[in-house]
Amino acid sequence: MRGEWNLRDWEKPHWTAFFERKINELKTGYIETVDLTNEDLCPENVIDILEAMGYEYDDCLANGWEQDTDIYFTSERVNLRLFYCGRTFQMGLTLLEEEDY
Repeated sequence: MRGEWNLRDWEKPHWTAFFERKINELKTGYIETVDLTNEDLCPENVIDILEAMGYEYDDCLANGWEQDTDIYFTSERVNLRLFYCGRTFQMGLTLLEEEDY
């Protein structure tokens, strides 16, 4: 996971295309989770990219000492859940099912 807060300008088109491709794979059922753990991104980068793609930051749930966080995004196309752990640095993106929210 990246230790930098902001994306450089030249990174934005790369990551936007990456997320468009991965979200399509989620929607078609080709994958269930986009594993972002080893990508050069931090949660703030993912939030910025998804918001630039038209997803609206909807809610954030954190459980405290375990440092697990779920952030929900809504759009007309599909709803998403970004999850990450501050202890293990695991990070991923899934489709948001209604029963999850």
